[in-house]
Amino acid sequence: MIKAIKDWLKGQLIFFLRGATPLLFVVIFALFAVTWLPEKIAMNATWSVVVIVGLNILLRKKR
Repeated sequence: MIKAIKDWLKGQLIFFLRGATPLLFVVIFALFAVTWLPEKIAMNATWSVVVIVGLNILLRKKR
């Protein structure tokens, strides 16, 4: 029983890491955009990050 729970958690972690890798790049890019780029471009970058995250969630639900 405990082994099954451990295996399930390991599978969830691997799935999360696989899904979170592009998300990590998006977050890093968002931080870069907000800190280094001018305000208007940074706002556009923030919105594009929101759109990318939304698309990731929608695509994951369809699979």
